[in-house]
Amino acid sequence: MLRLRGIYSTALTRLLSDMGFSFSDVTPIIKKRFRGEIKILTTPPLATIKDREDFKGVVIIGAREPAEKLFYSILHAIQGSFGWFTPMGPYTTVAVRITGKVSNGYEVELPGGNTGILLSKRKREKGDIVKAHIIKPSVKKPLLKEGIALIGVYARVIENSPHSVSNFIKSEEKKLELLQLAFRHAPQGWGVKFRSSASSANIVEIAEEISRLVNLGEKLAGERYTSPALVNPGEAFGTIFFPPDAQRVLDGLRSRQIVTMPLHHELKSLGIRDLDNKIDFAERIVNDRACFSTEALRNVYRELLGTGGEVVLLHHYKITGDQFTWMGVIDDLSCEDLVLKRTVVKPGIYDGINIEKTPGDTITSYTAIFSRFILHSYSSSDGALKGLYVNINTPIGVYEKNELWYVDLEVDIVWDPSNGVRIVDNKEWLELQALDVSSYYTITRYTNFVEAVRGAVASFSGDAESIEKLFYRVKLEEKEIFENSEARV
Repeated sequence: MLRLRGIYSTALTRLLSDMGFSFSDVTPIIKKRFRGEIKILTTPPLATIKDREDFKGVVIIGAREPAEKLFYSILHAIQGSFGWFTPMGPYTTVAVRITGKVSNGYEVELPGGNTGILLSKRKREKGDIVKAHIIKPSVKKPLLKEGIALIGVYARVIENSPHSVSNFIKSEEKKLELLQLAFRHAPQGWGVKFRSSASSANIVEIAEEISRLVNLGEKLAGERYTSPALVNPGEAFGTIFFPPDAQRVLDGLRSRQIVTMPLHHELKSLGIRDLDNKIDFAERIVNDRACFSTEALRNVYRELLGTGGEVVLLHHYKITGDQFTWMGVIDDLSCEDLVLKRTVVKPGIYDGINIEKTPGDTITSYTAIFSRFILHSYSSSDGALKGLYVNINTPIGVYEKNELWYVDLEVDIVWDPSNGVRIVDNKEWLELQALDVSSYYTITRYTNFVEAVRGAVASFSGDAESIEKLFYRVKLEEKEIFENSEARV
């Protein structure tokens, strides 16, 4: 069974209920919207789905089997979504080998040969084997903290950690009772973190669980390891991005249960409380869905970006967790199309085309709201075209006022006068596919799009005045390949 929280709760409840999942710790509003339609159990949930901190998707955390099933059920059902899953999530305890020093601790070797970062102020030597638990999961380099962590139904027991109570337990009397329980049953050196499920649990059962976890922790602390190994499983973890096309699929699911205005989830994901309240109010009082105008809402998006001369920030996410932000000045904003310009101030090399970057160069970026690509052109200060770089990404959405966001798909198409057109980072794109980061349908569409963009760029004349024509040709290719994908569930 699962627990759902956040702005995607109604849509995902509809989807997962249709798939046969049962629910626990259901909120009053979901009970009202699905009265008699969903299976509700009184036992604690085995997995939780909640919003990402940026509201651009969800995280799934819990026991491996239900968490993994939920992750792939959502990822393959919501076309356009992308994400990653690891069984080695928070509170997974592992024996790691110290391989080097970093500023905030040590680089370590994990079971299976992967690497991670151990946050520690203790003096360790290269080759030392240390027990640690994961505090921030990742498919690349998870963060770990020294000490053993163990999870139960009502509490987590962590070595060298203070006692604490979940913020979802509001009763001060209950908090005091639980903390007193921790001091009685957990010896020095072990901290108890009470979960929200402890709020209504039998106090005897909680005490028994704490004692059992502490006994197991002391036993594991005494075991010795000579190589990296899994010491004790924790929670599995997955995160899924919902770009604008995926959010529209979620709109469709939500509309099956309750009046839903167009772009509901896109607007909710902006994280603007006042706007959230207005959306909720409008949907409560309006029964005729035809009165909502998608085009009017897109006009709101354009207003959020401002006019010519405004600086726009673009949040560039990687599926596997990394991200950075770049900016450009709006040179043109017409309909949904957006042209941004930047002036190079530091020397370097342009990625992909490996051509010198010179102060005074101009980078012009052509894209559009909801576009799946960004066409960058690099020109010298005298206007000579140095090269093109086409970034392939999920549809560009509005992050908040004067800010956009997208998920990069690693693969890109480049062109320069000496070498012509070529695809770069295709290996990374194939590696992402091997990680099962999206549905077969979605991956196929993007693979076809990459090839279509390559073909369009291959026909580019090299004339700077033809860049705008290339941009519109790629837009047509995108429309032909993706025009029906948003409607699929």
